[in-house]
Amino acid sequence: MKENIYIRVIKFGIEHPEGFNYDSIINDKQLKLNNWEKNIVNRYLNRAYENEQPLTINSNYPNLETLFLAVETTTGYQDDKTKFIINLDSQFKYIDYLELKEARKTAAEAYRTAMGAIILSVISIIVMIFITQTIKMDQSQYKEIKNLIVDKSDIVK
Repeated sequence: MKENIYIRVIKFGIEHPEGFNYDSIINDKQLKLNNWEKNIVNRYLNRAYENEQPLTINSNYPNLETLFLAVETTTGYQDDKTKFIINLDSQFKYIDYLELKEARKTAAEAYRTAMGAIILSVISIIVMIFITQTIKMDQSQYKEIKNLIVDKSDIVK
């Protein structure tokens, strides 16, 4: 199954810590972005570029939410010399995703182990019920045990 676009893009950015440009992420063969995914990445790259532009006193540019951080800007976000990296928030979210994935794997493993232990316990109880033996004593064994029991009159008060 193909991973979520955000996970794939963040993973790409983490694998390119030196930075990447517009073309390298949009046309990456491993990402295999379809058209709507390219539009999403395009928007996020544009927002990162806009966030880094010098603001004038009357500017209305908010700090736009994006996965990226523009570290080298030139004439436009699609320029080959404009470099982007993944922002810290996205990197931490990716680490959280990996930890959650590992926790789910571990929980599934623990569940299988617990179910195995329960099944084994049930089987052993059933086997014990059917294997239990009846103990029979003849009259001489009974008398011998009776003689071993201490008479209450022998106990000193």
